[in-house]
Amino acid sequence: SATTCEVGGTQYYATFAPMIAGTTDGGSTWANQVVPDGPAAYLTASCPTAAMCEVGGAQSSGVGILLGSTDGGATWTSQTLPTYMAYVSDVDCPSATDCMAVGPTPLGGAVIVTTDGGSTWTTGSMPSGMFSFTDLACPSTTVCEAVGTTTSGAPGMARSTDGGVTWTLQTAPAGVSIFSGIACPSTTVCEVSGVSTSSSGFVAGTTDGGGSWTVQSVPGGSLFFTGVACPSTTVCEAGGVGAATQGVVIGTTDGGASWAGQPVSDPGIVPRAIACGSVAVCVAVGHGGSGSGTGAAVLRRNTGVPVSVATVLTGATQGTSYSASLDSSGGTSTYTWSVVSGMLPSGLTLDSSTGVISGVPALPGTSVFTVEATDGLGQSASAVVSLTVAAMANDSPPPVTSMAATPDGGGYWLTNDAGAVFARGDAGFYGSMGAKHLNAPVVSMAPTPDGKGYWLVAADGGVFAFGAPFEGSTGNLHLVQPVVGVTASTSGAGYRLVASDGGIFAFGAATFDGSMGGKRLNAPVVGMAADGTTGGYWLVAADGGVFSFGAPFHGAG
Repeated sequence: SATTCEVGGTQYYATFAPMIAGTTDGGSTWANQVVPDGPAAYLTASCPTAAMCEVGGAQSSGVGILLGSTDGGATWTSQTLPTYMAYVSDVDCPSATDCMAVGPTPLGGAVIVTTDGGSTWTTGSMPSGMFSFTDLACPSTTVCEAVGTTTSGAPGMARSTDGGVTWTLQTAPAGVSIFSGIACPSTTVCEVSGVSTSSSGFVAGTTDGGGSWTVQSVPGGSLFFTGVACPSTTVCEAGGVGAATQGVVIGTTDGGASWAGQPVSDPGIVPRAIACGSVAVCVAVGHGGSGSGTGAAVLRRNTGVPVSVATVLTGATQGTSYSASLDSSGGTSTYTWSVVSGMLPSGLTLDSSTGVISGVPALPGTSVFTVEATDGLGQSASAVVSLTVAAMANDSPPPVTSMAATPDGGGYWLTNDAGAVFARGDAGFYGSMGAKHLNAPVVSMAPTPDGKGYWLVAADGGVFAFGAPFEGSTGNLHLVQPVVGVTASTSGAGYRLVASDGGIFAFGAATFDGSMGGKRLNAPVVGMAADGTTGGYWLVAADGGVFSFGAPFHGAG
């Protein structure tokens, strides 16, 4: 975790005295822990939880050793290796019960596996062509990647998809001379470190589970890297040796596309291993310090300045265009914004890359929601935001020419001849032609069947769609008589217009079921209504005459 780590090694190399130390404050302070008797050196540690850890290394007799702890290092128990290993070079535990360990044998190397937290270990099989593994990474209980040496002495790597029991040899990236470490934050994304064939620092990455590798560019002056850690698929740190045998740490926040040198408190410390409990906190252990080149030393990074979100938004008005930016500070690189709980007011959206809330609010009221900002290192912070949308003015500029109700009857819209729309009750505002030039006045409107949009129609048959599909109009045609009404199809994928002479114009999925066009009328048609059951419609004239098409006739005025 970001605060708890375990490290293994030797206290005094001359006497080969074993040492395990733990920290619970992210490496600020360390405490030696009691280990079983017997000279040993501990080379590797893996802690899938703050309580459960495995440590591997070697005994002075030349036999590998594994220790397990279930209480955060307060006590350690020796575990039985199922096969001879000169030492355990690496152990990785993707869960509190599942661990894999590797190390050399007289005939090459061995892989051992436990599924019960170290109580029992079994031997896996080395892939054909692989001599031994030196380092491995297991992002899940089934998937592992390992690096080491092939039977020809060249650097090699392999992949397991059954928890380390069997392995398949993979093609190593070009240009590598020695592998020193591997980190896999996911089952497909991995980074390897080491030394190149030109005797300089080497890193390479894969995004397809080792199927292909890309050699990445690192800052100049790096002689070799001793380890790599990736707390996320984009953030990695690698430590090693630079010019004049000074310690060097490099980092990436874009999945290895670019690496940059990281500032260290004491370049005399040469990292031997590195671990990251989060994208912001990493700990490296090694030797040296102040140029001495001897003794144990620790580097701790916490360069991720916390992200802070403190946002107060100005109020909005129903039906009026709105734009406001969320406010944040701290962190690194650019932010990604999201709404993690609650909802924005209807009609407004959040731009995830800019943090701008914009749109046209549809309904009045106060919305409370939580926004979160995440920086380039994956750090995040959130804030509860309140945004009030004021109701639009109650006065509707005359003359009002049409009215339409919401499907649930909880509200309605009004429109005037200029195409301005006024939403009342739970009716949402989706746009209008207010303040825009019209060739003819708006005479009618119709909502979509779900109430989440509407059409306006002008006297010349021009149709204006808001939250609804535009299927065509008669705006560019010569009409004998002006259009006076509009209705939606039952599916909402079309509409019909009616002219004052009873002519019908159907668009989209709306059906044509007949008209009064070309027939003598005692009075002009002034409106129409759709039958939601049959899909037909009625026309009504100024004298109350009713004409039904595909709909039952119930009488006239």
